[in-house]
Amino acid sequence: MIFTIQTINGIPLTKRNLEYIFAQSALIKLTLTNNEITDEKFPSGITFPTNLNEFIITNNKLTEVPDWTKTLDQKVIGTPKLKIIITTRTKTLTPFDRWSYKN
Repeated sequence: MIFTIQTINGIPLTKRNLEYIFAQSALIKLTLTNNEITDEKFPSGITFPTNLNEFIITNNKLTEVPDWTKTLDQKVIGTPKLKIIITTRTKTLTPFDRWSYKN
């Protein structure tokens, strides 16, 4: 299996495109930049690929941390070592804005 690092810059992504991207099991790092992602477009209930170590969303139109699928102890399902960084045009969001995230 070849592990991939993916940067997607400047392509307006739809909810369906985002769901496809997250379904890639070999993904280890994902950066989404300038993709016109809004709160409505970002898919909720995402189970991240188990190999994903770093997920960065930069310069999009999110105003809150997306409602990801979580375990009962508030961890993101699938990735025990996942580092999440979300920067919007107004502020940097962390998972602590909506729920506590611990490794």
